[in-house]
Amino acid sequence: MNHEFLTHLKKKQSKPTVWNTKGGTFNTSAKCDISFVLPEFHESKDIAAEVYVDNSPKRDAKYDMIIGRDLLSSLGIDMVFSERVMVWDNATVPMRSTRWLNAHNIELYEAHIHHLNDPITTEAERIQSILDIKYAPADIEETIGKCFNLRESEQEALRKLLHKYEDLFDGTLGKWKTVPVEIELLDPTAKPYHGKAYPVPHSQEKKLKEEIQRLVEYGVLRKINHSEWGFP
Repeated sequence: MNHEFLTHLKKKQSKPTVWNTKGGTFNTSAKCDISFVLPEFHESKDIAAEVYVDNSPKRDAKYDMIIGRDLLSSLGIDMVFSERVMVWDNATVPMRSTRWLNAHNIELYEAHIHHLNDPITTEAERIQSILDIKYAPADIEETIGKCFNLRESEQEALRKLLHKYEDLFDGTLGKWKTVPVEIELLDPTAKPYHGKAYPVPHSQEKKLKEEIQRLVEYGVLRKINHSEWGFP
């Protein structure tokens, strides 16, 4: 890591080392203990590491920080080159060209990073508990029994209301009856585009397929073997 990011941290001397990288050569003679996050994966998951201190002036440095194979291995970050994604703890991030982080994109990218959702929602246990929920009819009597803040007369009124619209809570999907919708292209000469689907964490593929199959059985989706148009 470049020394300009470590000005307030305590450093310890290490054996002088010359590092040769694709971006050039730099020297280190000290180490430093740091804590950092990888916000595109998990916004608040702290990572503790010992880094070598790059003494190059910031204006000449090719990299702010290099994460080596030893750290990737210890963290369990998988580089899936066949799908051009990086996978860590049930979170998937696409690989990007270094040219993508140019002056035009960097401010938008930083703003996006700072506004990512709390990664607690991507933890395996929480994802699994959500995906395991099945469609089932609501138990009206059990629901009313939990309304301790309602008087008996109010509970009875609620009971009549829920039973009147009981079909809304039977665990199935309803139908919106309307005429077919047609989408006209702004450019009638546009060529069909078929893009690769967004990657899904391997631990969630089975659940995703089960949910898709359920929607097919309900008639929400219809399986086709080929389409000229396809968007993630």
